[in-house]
Amino acid sequence: TLYFGEEITVDEGLEALAGNDFVITYEGDKLVNGKDYAVVNWGVDDGIGFVTIRFKGEDIKDDDGNRIGGKLDGDLVIELASDVEYLTDKAGNALKAFDAIELDNVNISYNNPGV
Repeated sequence: TLYFGEEITVDEGLEALAGNDFVITYEGDKLVNGKDYAVVNWGVDDGIGFVTIRFKGEDIKDDDGNRIGGKLDGDLVIELASDVEYLTDKAGNALKAFDAIELDNVNISYNNPGV
C-alpha cells in the first residue's frame, strides 16, 4: 500500500486502468497492469490517502503442479507514470510526482485465497 497526503479517487468505470498510472519494475523487467499487478483499493483512512497494489508474482505450485500461491523475491521499483490519467485527488487533479520507491531484495509470498 502506498500512502499520500490526500484522498485518492478513481473515476467510476476506469478502475481497471488505475494501475497504468504506475511504472513498476521487478528484477529490471517492466510489469504489466492487469497481468502482473492491479490497483485493488484506494481512498482515505483517518485522513491519509492510500492506493493498494496487488502483485501476481511468480507461481508457487503444489506437488501436482497446481498453483497455490505466488511470490516476489527480488528488487521492486514503483514510480509514477509521466502521464497520470486515472488516479486523482478529490478535486480531480492528477497525482503529483514522487521519487521512485526502490525496494531491494523484496521477499513476499502468499497463498491463493481460499486455499
